[in-house]
Amino acid sequence: MIRAGSSKATNNDDAFLKLKIDLRIDLLKNIEKPKILDCFAGDSVLWKTVEKKTRIQFERITIDADERYKTDYTMDALKYIQKNELNDFNIIDLDTWGSPVKYIDALIKKKYKGFVVCTYCSPVSLNPDKILALNYYGEIYNTIKKKSLLCKDIGLLFRQWILSKGVTEIKGITTKKKIYCSFEIK
Repeated sequence: MIRAGSSKATNNDDAFLKLKIDLRIDLLKNIEKPKILDCFAGDSVLWKTVEKKTRIQFERITIDADERYKTDYTMDALKYIQKNELNDFNIIDLDTWGSPVKYIDALIKKKYKGFVVCTYCSPVSLNPDKILALNYYGEIYNTIKKKSLLCKDIGLLFRQWILSKGVTEIKGITTKKKIYCSFEIK
């Protein structure tokens, strides 16, 4: 599947599909009445598979900016997060093709308490994600002119940032170029 205005496929990476499904199944085991906010729902491949494998009943609200998908809300997920009450949701799914950091940052600023499952698998640009880089390098990041020389280990930057936000355990993988993980914001 190609997103409108993009030349990049947004389908699931088959090499990590099992991990992505397993992370979601693991979260469902921790929650009595799961209510999920699926921020990049697309065709709902992951959650439909989870439902078939587990037969666990859960409520899921879907968002996607692409009008081709039949979601509950056709809009930018960040705007939804910023403008709506999130306390009813105990899982927020941020399966982005790109950085989930600004969405997680918005959740933290809203004092969301619950589980997050996320993907960060786009190639790291010449400049690291600014939120992560500021956390890792501090104010020196703003003074460096050649930001492309900075660390490209997105997993390291992400782990240090999310742990600085009070997260104590990250499940899944956080490698140099790919992140498929879940964690709880308390």
